Amino acid sequence: MITNDPDEARSFAESRPGPVVYKRTGTGRAEFAETRIIDRADFGKLTSIRTSPTTFQDYIDATCDLRVVWVDGVEWTVRIDSQAGVGRIDSRLDTSVEFAREQLPASVSKSLATLMGALGLSFGVIDLRLGRDGEYYFLEVNPQGQFAYLEIKTGLPLFRSLSNLLVHGDGAVPGY
Repeated sequence: MITNDPDEARSFAESRPGPVVYKRTGTGRAEFAETRIIDRADFGKLTSIRTSPTTFQDYIDATCDLRVVWVDGVEWTVRIDSQAGVGRIDSRLDTSVEFAREQLPASVSKSLATLMGALGLSFGVIDLRLGRDGEYYFLEVNPQGQFAYLEIKTGLPLFRSLSNLLVHGDGAVPGY
């Protein structure tokens, strides 16, 4: 659920069978919107979401996080060993863990292609979680998501792929 209504947010969080995470959608340049688990103590602070839409969703107990840089049908997937460090809830909080290139199952790739086509996006950074139950869970797609650190950590040619799309109309990178 995405809302800036404190009552709706509280009702949603209370209605879920397990933990719920939340993340502010819009923040100022100096602010970082860390994803957190909401607890009863946070309910009193919900009035602050009136000025910024906030995403609320079920917490997924994960084995890892996956960040996919989508460049016009070319998917660059990075597996982040988020559960090995302090970024268990928000993988962006700990870049000291292992980052590795990953291949998504064909069914997940097809779902992402359908989603990106339906949204009309030729570029986006997609966050997924691989649950302990073996399921892949979609968290979000950000049309301006951060990805430079993924290239630094893995050596994947993400900037070259994006520049190929912008200059040549194709995000493919020969040899990858």
